[in-house]
Amino acid sequence: MEQNLWELRENCHIEENLCKKREELRAQRKQLEEKMLELSVQYSRETQDVKELEGLNMTSLLSSLSGTKQKNLEKERREAKEAALRLEEAKKVLEQVEKELQSVDLEVRRLRGSKEKYETALKEKAAQMEAAGIRTGFSELEEKLGNLETESIEVTDVLQLGNALRWQLHRIMEILQSARNWGRVDLIGGGSTSSALKRERMEETRKALAELDVILGYFRKKFRETPVVSKISYEEWGDDLFAADFLLDGFVIDALVQVDIVDCQEEMKRLYEQTERICKSLRQKADGIQAEKESLQKQWLEYMETIG
Repeated sequence: MEQNLWELRENCHIEENLCKKREELRAQRKQLEEKMLELSVQYSRETQDVKELEGLNMTSLLSSLSGTKQKNLEKERREAKEAALRLEEAKKVLEQVEKELQSVDLEVRRLRGSKEKYETALKEKAAQMEAAGIRTGFSELEEKLGNLETESIEVTDVLQLGNALRWQLHRIMEILQSARNWGRVDLIGGGSTSSALKRERMEETRKALAELDVILGYFRKKFRETPVVSKISYEEWGDDLFAADFLLDGFVIDALVQVDIVDCQEEMKRLYEQTERICKSLRQKADGIQAEKESLQKQWLEYMETIG
């Protein structure tokens, strides 16, 4: 087993170094590809200059009349040849990098999974040592990792609800904006069509607000920092004005409906910003849990290497 552990550990180190080398080569390839593009454009420009001097056009004619055509042609041909050489040289370097990258990729694929195999082998060794009465900290590690995994699942569940909440709030704000736009048309005498479309958007908003209330309910059960609604009653939003707008359509009622829509927009915007802050905090917490798990595993592996 010791020989196997040593080989697996060496493979881990080799794989890690090869992965770093692969990233370096990929970055180098990208730079070379950008350089190739630049050189290709330059070569195309130089060859075009030569063609213009060799052909029957204004550039060639002016050079002939000034007596500098042959001199200019030799200069452009020289520059075109130099551009071609630079392009060819860059192409060769790129091909060499591609070849080396393929070789490294092949070796990485061969060693893929070395870290997992090494960790599994170390855990098996730890289990044997624990059974023999030698403390390795493996049980404590498993317990801590289990607790962190549970916490991670809980955070992920709340974050999913938070994302659903953000999406619903964004949807409501879009519907409200449409209602507000049609309301503006209504204010300047848009007629029955604009009124009907505005009321349709308001009814969509009412339904969307009810759905939002359901999501908030789930959020409260999962997480104490739920966004709090301070102004909008989902069940009653727009009821009185909605009826008045339908029965007593006029400038004053239209203006009051616009105020109601704007107030709801502001509240949804406040909720969205609050939800965004919560989601950001949850993402940071999730990242922190993952980092802690990786740190614990790394510390334990290093400890096992010292006692192994």
